[in-house]
Amino acid sequence: MKNLFWIGFVGALVAGLFAVIQAKDRNIFKIPIISCGRQGGMGMERKLQKDSWVMWVLKSLLVSYVITGILLLLLAVALFKFELNEKAVSAAIVAIYIMATLLGGIIIGKFAKVRRYLWGLGLGIGYFALLMLITLGVYRTLNGDAANMVTTFILCAGGGMAGGMLS
Repeated sequence: MKNLFWIGFVGALVAGLFAVIQAKDRNIFKIPIISCGRQGGMGMERKLQKDSWVMWVLKSLLVSYVITGILLLLLAVALFKFELNEKAVSAAIVAIYIMATLLGGIIIGKFAKVRRYLWGLGLGIGYFALLMLITLGVYRTLNGDAANMVTTFILCAGGGMAGGMLS
């Protein structure tokens, strides 16, 4: 029951972030630009342009986690219907991590247009870090040994980097 709570909580958090990002894209949040002497307000515009990479990362991570959530939900249904064994479920989870970071890497690569593989790598590392934070929040400890964590890190970072290269 506790796991269902956390899944719902993370889903609501992702939906909230998605709503904020969509609202920002539609310019619902109007930010007044104050004239600053000779610059004529260019300082604020430069700051907004500089911060756009943060939005790239947030949008890409959001898409990655939405894809992860959908695929994990489908995996849970398949596990319930077909009574899959542990090896099949583990392989499916690894494939989900790779597909999610690959898609996120493709999206951030489309935004970045330069050094796409580095942006994808950064997205994969961010995905892994957020995954570890969620694991710590749910279980209050990191499950698994160091070899599994390193493997997951390499898969997430590699999937993001491959996505960046493919974009």
